[in-house]
Amino acid sequence: MNYGQPGGLTSIDRLQDPDTGAAVREAVRFVWRAKWKILVGMLFCATVAVLIIISAKPTYTATTAVLFAPDQRNTVDIDDVIQATGDRGAVANQLEIIRSTNLLDRVVERLRLERFPTFNPSLVDRTWFADRLKSWLDWRTYVPRDLLINLGMIALEPVAEPLSEADALAAVRVQARNILLEQMNIEAVPLTQVLRISVTTDRAKLSADTANTIAREYITAQLNTKLAATREATRWLSERVGELEGEVSAAEAAVNAYTTQLAERSGQTTAVLRQQLEVLNRALSEATARVAQANSRFRRASNASDDTDAIGIVAEFQDSRTVLAARERELALLADRAELLRLVSADHERVQVLDVRLAAARAAVRSEAARIVAALESELRSAQGEQEDLTARVRDIEQQIIEQSGDEVRLRQLEREAEASRLIYENFLGRLKETTQQQLLEEADAVILSPAEVPEEADTQYAKRIIAIALLFGGGLGFGLAVFVERLNNTFRSVDDLQTQTGLTVLGVLPRVAGASSRRDVMRTVVDKPTSGLAEAMRGLRTSVLFSNLDQPPEVVMMTSSVAGEGKSTSALLLATTSVQMGRSAIIVDCDLRRPSLHAFFGERAKSSRGVRGVLEGSATLEEATLVDSGTGLTVLPNQADRNSAAINAADVLASARFGELVKNLRAQYDMVILDAPPVLAVTDAQIISKRTDAVLYCVKWDETPRDVVLDGLRTFSLVSTDLAGLVMTMVNTDKSSSYGYKYGGYYGRYQNPYIEN
Repeated sequence: MNYGQPGGLTSIDRLQDPDTGAAVREAVRFVWRAKWKILVGMLFCATVAVLIIISAKPTYTATTAVLFAPDQRNTVDIDDVIQATGDRGAVANQLEIIRSTNLLDRVVERLRLERFPTFNPSLVDRTWFADRLKSWLDWRTYVPRDLLINLGMIALEPVAEPLSEADALAAVRVQARNILLEQMNIEAVPLTQVLRISVTTDRAKLSADTANTIAREYITAQLNTKLAATREATRWLSERVGELEGEVSAAEAAVNAYTTQLAERSGQTTAVLRQQLEVLNRALSEATARVAQANSRFRRASNASDDTDAIGIVAEFQDSRTVLAARERELALLADRAELLRLVSADHERVQVLDVRLAAARAAVRSEAARIVAALESELRSAQGEQEDLTARVRDIEQQIIEQSGDEVRLRQLEREAEASRLIYENFLGRLKETTQQQLLEEADAVILSPAEVPEEADTQYAKRIIAIALLFGGGLGFGLAVFVERLNNTFRSVDDLQTQTGLTVLGVLPRVAGASSRRDVMRTVVDKPTSGLAEAMRGLRTSVLFSNLDQPPEVVMMTSSVAGEGKSTSALLLATTSVQMGRSAIIVDCDLRRPSLHAFFGERAKSSRGVRGVLEGSATLEEATLVDSGTGLTVLPNQADRNSAAINAADVLASARFGELVKNLRAQYDMVILDAPPVLAVTDAQIISKRTDAVLYCVKWDETPRDVVLDGLRTFSLVSTDLAGLVMTMVNTDKSSSYGYKYGGYYGRYQNPYIEN
């Protein structure tokens, strides 16, 4: 948001802080601002803690140390037999065992803790301060119970039936058990198997007795647990051994019965059948070879039986003497016929006789060949028959082997089952014997290293912890309150914040110191103490105004604010006084025609002046209307408030040509003309006056004017005017401003100079 103009506000280059630790510094400043809230919170909580500690009874803490060392013997492997016992080597399990209700019930019963007020609240003396304080702080104490019941704020307690003596005792012991659980602390020493059992009560001996009893009951409970687990394992093993014994007997009986059945059914063993099969396979192989050989001989002889020439060269026929004799006759007849044909013709009678004899010889050869073929065929069929018989016998034996092998597989399965049952039975039987012996050797896995001794002094550590916690809580409470208050703040407390939120440059920061009773006291401070912080701030403001436009230094300056009471009129007087001190003439004009204030600076003298209205109406000259303070040399054109002020249309007057002519005349007579305008959000006069000025200074009261009011005023002013030179932060508390990051607060803090508001 930027309400300035290029020649005014934004012409001043804003140097960014190169320090990257701004956030850290702001956090440190915030903590420093909140220091009193934090200290008060810590003091309050610490006081409450001390009162609680003083009102509480002294307590005593006794501690016993127990070493948990699991037995590593693996005589029976009981953890594998009874999984219900769990992993007793875990220290966390031991902590839960000690906290168990069964163990604590035995401690309460053994020590009869219900007799002590610590564990039986019904026996507590109600005269203690803390109990009374609790009753005083309970709002229900001051309201009739019947009224609370009728309003439904508390429930009507049902009438309880009277308990028997045994039930009442049991209820009291349960309550004592629960209180003991709260007042008992168990911790495991890191990297060890040592357990520390601490008990805190209001009696030293009771604390020691309770801690030692808990340790003893823990060891007893642990031993009972192991014995119970061993007995349970023995019982379970006995039952299991009986079951396994029956299973072994049944498995062995099944093996014997199946072996007898197999022997009766097969008659021969598989080994004998395999030997027979081997012999038959060899015989079958030989028979197959013979069939092949006989088939080959039969086919050769059969194919050559019709050709006498072929018969002579086939081996099957050459072994026959008949064939050989017939072939010799045939050959002899063929030779004779060839000789005869040389002498006679083919139709000769002798040739024909030889042909008849030759045909008879050939017929004899073929006849003998047919007989040999028939013999070879018979031999072939015989060999084939033998082969088929051997094949059938081989298949029969193979089938027997297959059937008998299946029976033997079943037999081996039964034998394996019987062997497995026998091994399991023997294993469990051995474990049963070992478990029975272990019952006599069972020992606890824990031992008391150092029993609890009766404490000689009451506890003080808890008091230190309570105070430390109270201090931390109180500091946090104070810090939270400071954050809450800081969040609720809606004003400007630092120059950087004001510049960031408005987008305008802060030209001056005017400090305020309590002690001044009037505006004249403020003026006297600047005049009498020219080296004061306020005087230095005003000179710095005047310099910033003059350098806001180097080409044409402003001569007519207007001062305004968002609302009344932000110190703009006093700041205008101070700016004019500073100009006079520097040898330049200056006049301040009270432009608030409705509620003028500068005339009060001159007291009774102001009554004789007609002021601004007199000059504009023509009833007085400028010299007659102005007032000059002899002490400061300050020239003021005041304004008088009367009953006719409300009827005046101030906007029309200030927008008139006469007012413009007045400003023009003042510009010609004085080096600086300062116009004290009304607040922006109250009336529109400031916007109208700004048209006749060279620069506008906008006053913002430190830590007073709300942010939204300032932003609304600047937004309203910017709609009609862009001559805003910058902001002036007024009435700054230099002691507090330093904690909000105002860099010059320490400088102004060295000067004790008062400055009061408008």
